[in-house]
Amino acid sequence: RICTEKCTKDVVIEILVGQPAQHAYCCRRSSNRARIPSGRHRNSFDLLISSAGVSVGEHDFVKAALEKLGAEQHLWLVNMRPGKPIAFATIPSTGKGALPVFALPGNPVSAMVTFELFVRPALRRLGGHARLQRPVVQARALAAIPNPGRRRGFLRVALTADESGGYGARLTGDQSSGILRSMVAADGLAVIPGDSTIAAGEMVPVILLREVR
Repeated sequence: RICTEKCTKDVVIEILVGQPAQHAYCCRRSSNRARIPSGRHRNSFDLLISSAGVSVGEHDFVKAALEKLGAEQHLWLVNMRPGKPIAFATIPSTGKGALPVFALPGNPVSAMVTFELFVRPALRRLGGHARLQRPVVQARALAAIPNPGRRRGFLRVALTADESGGYGARLTGDQSSGILRSMVAADGLAVIPGDSTIAAGEMVPVILLREVR
């Protein structure tokens, strides 16, 4: 069973289609605090997912809520784009092991990308799968793929299969974390080092999000 926060419930549940999730419980978040389910409810979940309220500063509500519950923080902020504000913690739980908590960013693309990279493998591990990660292929850039800034980029690309069995990759458009279309149109995530550009014709590793024919 999985707990997801109400404000982005629909996005998260769409991502969870096909995953070993049996139920989603919605947590409410007010404008100035986050509420995590009580101990009675928490004991019925295998994983808790929240979205938004995890940024650095006055809107960082989730961290305070986790600290109040005595959670052990294992991860806070990742040097990546999109999705820098992400956290992973465990909450002490009676009767079974600690409850894992993933606190994802609020922007839809950031939430989806971090779900793919961090939460999906955890769900597959909980579901008893041996293969946790999505496949990675090498694709030839059909146009330049820039990644300005120091953070490693997981940029949304559309792929085309060529006659030799290889792939060509092209950005899906604006890579802003608020542009949901960039994720909807993506066949994969091109992994680009910070402050670099993959020139047209160069090869780039791409995490496959779906089958390309």
